[in-house]
Amino acid sequence: MIIHCSAKLSEKLPEKPLKQAAMPAIGKLQHWHAHFLTIQRRQCVLFCEDETRFMLLAKGLNKHHLNSLTDTFETTFHHGLVACCGADPQTAEKVISLCGHYQLDTTTNRSVQGSMRVAASDMKFFFAQQEVMEASSGEIQAWLNNRPLTVKGRKGALWPDQAMTELMASLV
Repeated sequence: MIIHCSAKLSEKLPEKPLKQAAMPAIGKLQHWHAHFLTIQRRQCVLFCEDETRFMLLAKGLNKHHLNSLTDTFETTFHHGLVACCGADPQTAEKVISLCGHYQLDTTTNRSVQGSMRVAASDMKFFFAQQEVMEASSGEIQAWLNNRPLTVKGRKGALWPDQAMTELMASLV
């Protein structure tokens, strides 16, 4: 699996990601984008799956979390699958295990980055009502994914939670 890091995130990582991943990742759930955000003075990383636009927010991160970005991703992905897709913990673990070996690079897709930019902008309104650290991860993931998105080259709206649920069902 490849996590495509934004320039802002790659600056925060202890080891700089390669320009392009060494091994190509082929299959479902194999391409994710990640972007570093600061929300209410808290370090956060927004992850987005390329095909489904399923988004995850890892909040309140410190240097340790950024040093182990793959562990942070797995934990956040697990919470997102349980909260948004209704997966039981065992199914979530199976789906995460299908991701395989993690690689980081800085090659990005502008369409995915655009979806992430809109989500980051929308989160300002979500967190205007409450503190980022007081909101539950499940509540944040559900809010991020239960809304329609438009994707370049695709007719109609894409609902990330429904798309990930369908993808998860086809994989397990």
